[in-house]
Amino acid sequence: MNDFNFGNYLCALRTESGLSQKELAAKLGVSDKAVSKWENGRSKPRNDALLTIATLFGISTDELITGGKRAPRTDSAIAHSPAMAKYVPDTKIDERTTNMNFIPSDSKPNFDYMCTWELQEVTAKKLGLASGDCCADQRDVLTDELLFANERYYHPYAREYRAGLYLLLDDGWDVPFGSRNRKDVKRLFGTCDPDPKKFPNYGNTPVERLETLNRKAKELGYAGIGLWIATETGGNETGDLGVGKEARDYWAERARWCESAGVRYWKIDWGAHEDPDYRRMMTEVLHENAPHILVEHAVCQGPYSRMGSVEFRTSRTERILPVSDVFRLYDVAPPFKDSSMLMRANEALTASVGMKPFDHTLGILNAETCASICAAFGCALGIMGGNTKDSSDAACLRWHRLAPPFSVYEADYKKSDELLNDSFFFDR
Repeated sequence: MNDFNFGNYLCALRTESGLSQKELAAKLGVSDKAVSKWENGRSKPRNDALLTIATLFGISTDELITGGKRAPRTDSAIAHSPAMAKYVPDTKIDERTTNMNFIPSDSKPNFDYMCTWELQEVTAKKLGLASGDCCADQRDVLTDELLFANERYYHPYAREYRAGLYLLLDDGWDVPFGSRNRKDVKRLFGTCDPDPKKFPNYGNTPVERLETLNRKAKELGYAGIGLWIATETGGNETGDLGVGKEARDYWAERARWCESAGVRYWKIDWGAHEDPDYRRMMTEVLHENAPHILVEHAVCQGPYSRMGSVEFRTSRTERILPVSDVFRLYDVAPPFKDSSMLMRANEALTASVGMKPFDHTLGILNAETCASICAAFGCALGIMGGNTKDSSDAACLRWHRLAPPFSVYEADYKKSDELLNDSFFFDR
């Protein structure tokens, strides 16, 4: 900043406004000697005072510090993918405020979601329904009353954050009460129809019931509903229609239901078919019949990356990642949550080098609740428990307003050859 030009311009602004040096000093909370020194070019205001002065005279800080000469504007192109453009938030920054905030005030849906799974377990325990059969207990507390009658059980985050999240209903939304007592449990999964007893008065058809679910999620401030989907077909003797035309027709019908109802996310998890070929078929069917639904796949595995074969994970990743709009790095757990997630992210990113997407899939990684990894690696956030005592989830959601998750196909992956080790000491 040229102190002399600034001083002359400040003097001119003050004079035009009919202010004496003493009056200007009083408005700025400084001495009149300080104003005199600024105008004579012997010193300059602190940075925080510049904004106050600019606001007082109704000009920009750029105009103020250049002595009335507007700084030349330079346009810079921001690299982006056309596929991602609709997810990038619009940002408007007004510097003429004393509370500048460069983070957009509202979230927009990208690939983040609030999943009900861990909260289902917490809710079952709170209601005294825990019997030891974890999955069955958790399925029975996914109901209209507990989800939507109040916000006590499943909605830990404020509406400010919900606008950027899908409310993802996990295992249990489309199966009846008491699934643990059913011998024909294989016939329960994959119906894609909200259970009428859990969600009464939702309508007379699957589409009407799905529409009601989606509407109620939006009324609570979410971007919409997302659904947990088993890789098997319901309503038949084995839960298995294979991968032929019958299975394709089955999933095509359900994809059309969800597309019509406004559902925008399928979290495709375990089931009778977890293999890459079945998942490829499901992606193909969804893209044909429900082009607005994001398709998430995963390599189903244990919670620690040292469990199981690295070769198995790598081979599955190489075949499943290309057919995924979102590829979830799957169910990590303490005390090695972050190190396991880093290892899986590295495996997926390494596999992505030179990879070509199938049918224009997006290739977004989901690092679940590892918020720091989500922010640093450009991964989607899959909130499972909603621990509001840990502010990292909320911080990541705010970060995603500025820097949304991006595709593995958008940048080269380079890594160090150094291998890091994580350790945990158990108390005796």
